[in-house]
Amino acid sequence: MDLHTLILFALTEAAMALSPGPAVLLAMSYGSRHGIRGAAVGAAGIELGNATWFVFSAAGLTTLLLASSTAFAIIKWAGAAYLLYLGVRLLFSRGHAPDSTTMPVPQGRLVAQGFLTQMSNPKAMIFFGALLPQFIDPAAPFAVQFLVLGVMTLAIDYSALILYGWLADRGARMAGGPKLLRWFDRVAGAFLLGAGARLAV
Repeated sequence: MDLHTLILFALTEAAMALSPGPAVLLAMSYGSRHGIRGAAVGAAGIELGNATWFVFSAAGLTTLLLASSTAFAIIKWAGAAYLLYLGVRLLFSRGHAPDSTTMPVPQGRLVAQGFLTQMSNPKAMIFFGALLPQFIDPAAPFAVQFLVLGVMTLAIDYSALILYGWLADRGARMAGGPKLLRWFDRVAGAFLLGAGARLAV
């Protein structure tokens, strides 16, 4: 694996990490509702899902899942249902800016939500099962290459999610009142509902 391949992979991963999607919307929701700390915790759950997909990719399991229409359909429908569930929750959220009186961040729940969102995201499965192998040199040791690309993926993706979470946190603090935050949650919820519906059809 040469430097040119690594740069190309980094640029590809950065473009995908910065493009709006369920993970980005979830990170922004965390940032607006729980502050940058909540965004960091929730994003860690998303990256745990990425790491799991990475292990599956290295083991060849994602290739088998992509080749099985039944398995892919199960993941697709489970992902659609979960995105719809998150979208409905945000639509009916009361919205509040994080402050010193805010209750402690439910870290376990945020990690679980992030993990489940990424594990039920067919986009992640396609990336790790179909796109990632294109950057693997068959003449070089697989383990080292997967490790390098895995670390790069997690670092780039986590940084992008933290950035979105921080922007949402700043916006929530500037907005102040719960009314604007409720509108933000409704917009994010509507996008998640749209993403879930798009998966379903």
